[in-house]
Amino acid sequence: LNIDYIRLYLSSKNPVLAILAVDNELIDTGFRAAKDNTSKFVWNPQLLSPLSYQQILSRPLHAVVCVGYDDFTKEVKLLNSW
Repeated sequence: LNIDYIRLYLSSKNPVLAILAVDNELIDTGFRAAKDNTSKFVWNPQLLSPLSYQQILSRPLHAVVCVGYDDFTKEVKLLNSW
């Protein structure tokens, strides 16, 4: 993943589609934050190495749209359907 490409497309006012390989933190905390709608949720997956294609396919996948990037915090702002 090259964050510079995401930043380039976003700065050109283009949305960027992202497919997430869902982990337990996203399921437990992310779904609760979406349901309660009480606070922003920052997902920080801790991967030691990139997932292989087979590992990605073995997990649930979720599509979101990147709509912003914060250069200071280095966070991507995602728009979700739920």
